Amino acid sequence: MGIMLGIDIYYIFTEVTRFLTGIIIITNIVIFYKLLRINKIELSYDNIDNFKASIIIPVRNNPNGIKDLISTLGPSNHELIIVDDESTDATPDIARKLCEKYGYKYIRVKKPSDWMGKAYACWRGFLESNNEYIIFIDSDTRVKPEIINTLCELLMKYDVVSLVPRMRCKTFTSTIFEYSFTILTWLFYPPWRFKDDEKRWLAGAIMAWRRDSYEKIGGHKSVKDSPVEDVSLAKRASENGLRIGFFSLSGHYTDIDYSNRGLIEFMKRVSLVVTVNPINYLYILILGIIANILLAVNLLFIKDILTITYILSLYLPGAYLIYKKYVLCNVFSILLYPISYIYTPIVGYLARREVSRGEAKIIWRGREITIKTS
Repeated sequence: MGIMLGIDIYYIFTEVTRFLTGIIIITNIVIFYKLLRINKIELSYDNIDNFKASIIIPVRNNPNGIKDLISTLGPSNHELIIVDDESTDATPDIARKLCEKYGYKYIRVKKPSDWMGKAYACWRGFLESNNEYIIFIDSDTRVKPEIINTLCELLMKYDVVSLVPRMRCKTFTSTIFEYSFTILTWLFYPPWRFKDDEKRWLAGAIMAWRRDSYEKIGGHKSVKDSPVEDVSLAKRASENGLRIGFFSLSGHYTDIDYSNRGLIEFMKRVSLVVTVNPINYLYILILGIIANILLAVNLLFIKDILTITYILSLYLPGAYLIYKKYVLCNVFSILLYPISYIYTPIVGYLARREVSRGEAKIIWRGREITIKTS
């Protein structure tokens, strides 16, 4: 009797495992299918050298970043303005030398108390600019020169254009976080479909505007107190009926080197603009835990074609991000991909909890900002 009971329990255990495994396999295939849709917006434009743009680069305490970015862009026929947001390290000296070398413009600004630093730096850069096309590039982003002309060509059709982010992860925590953060962002805010105005967004790493369109919405001045100005600008553009283009192009990436605390600070900024129900974090966390448990159980007990199918489906979305270079990292880090769905919702929940206390303190590049949240 005891043997039969043991057999029944094992049978039920394996069948439940198979059932849950099948659900996760289907879920992963659906996720992968949705990610494939990003290919529909891949572009290949012939570069034209007669465009004139004003490239504005806000920077704060990022000497290596600004040096690498300007070195990547090199000499340019475009107007380029580096706006130093009260840097306290070697950034000003490096930026000035680079501007002298290439004939670019350098300005140093002090933000007013009612502005966010980056928003003010972008706005001041715009006021100093002269060309019809305005392109904002973060100092930790690397951009091939030909992308500038491509953005200008796109602005012949759109009022504002942004590029799907490509992240080069320089720390272990950034890599683990970015896998699921990228996928979840695309699923909830798909860059290939902008039918829902509330889900429109722009990637602050690279944004290109027609000058008249930027002025129409009030530019960064209209979102001066937003901790995530790119999302706020997208909402402003949508409300004003602007034509928003979001495209996937190679030839650029953004460096991220967050620590655990740095990721929480980043998600705090996101949480102040994008409302995420804490239950959603719990839901993703539970799915992540189940997926990892099923991986272990399949390897230990099932060990058949279902296990192989499960492993392939589980790693497929993460492998796709690496293959298409949306996440640039050590290839072997893909082995830790399933853990991402446990780590990221915990980071998101902790950030959300901190900003729901009536007052949020955010630290960014050595500057502490206090924001009222209620």
